[in-house]
Amino acid sequence: MEPTIKEIKSKLDYRPGDIGKSGEKIEFVYRASRDVVIYETESGFVTAEYEENFPELIHLTIRYYHELGAKIPTDIDDHKFENLKRMLISSYFEALSSSTEKQVKEAFREIKKSIGNTKKRSEIKSVFILSSILVCACISSISFYYFNVSSNNFKEIFACISFGCIGSLFSVLQRNNDFEFDSNQESKYIILQSCFTSLFGAISGGILFIVCKSGIALTIANENIYALAVLSIIAGFSERMIPELFKKIESQNNHGKI
Repeated sequence: MEPTIKEIKSKLDYRPGDIGKSGEKIEFVYRASRDVVIYETESGFVTAEYEENFPELIHLTIRYYHELGAKIPTDIDDHKFENLKRMLISSYFEALSSSTEKQVKEAFREIKKSIGNTKKRSEIKSVFILSSILVCACISSISFYYFNVSSNNFKEIFACISFGCIGSLFSVLQRNNDFEFDSNQESKYIILQSCFTSLFGAISGGILFIVCKSGIALTIANENIYALAVLSIIAGFSERMIPELFKKIESQNNHGKI
């Protein structure tokens, strides 16, 4: 016969398989002490049982627990969600064992900070995409300015830099669901990553122009600005195009073909 809560004198004796006061079977015990136990039932509910030595503090603790639980983002990876859930339960346990309001607030301090620093996937992607658009606009504007003021010999390279940057923006927009960021990563690092992505596209466009004009490869676009523009966009879009092009040139060079 399975033991019931009434038969258990100390909450330290709670074990998976026991029946809680709600009548549900205990699936997992998170934390337990003589006066407090927190467990999860088979239906997935987290339940706490405790001695009401300080009723006002108990009510305050329960309110904090539910308020913070509602603030945990659901649009994060499962591992991060589980970590926050366990941190909240641990804080809940410490608060239920507290004897002063100050101790209750201190018990929830770290988890409150962690939840506040956790970003949703949609929020991270929005910051990344928006900053990529702004960086691309800045680089393209600068390139367009130098395109207008430079001599004819340098106009095309600034055009390729701009188109390469636009290509990287297309890549960001097309693959935004594939980008993974830490949920606790600060926005400034997300913006920095978007800057690197745009700069990589711009540099790829500039390198492609040099390769075409040197006659080493892709000479079909040497005298065709439209072909240069298309290839620059592709170079900015594809992170592998320029590295693979360099490998091909190196391979041809090793075989004495250029």
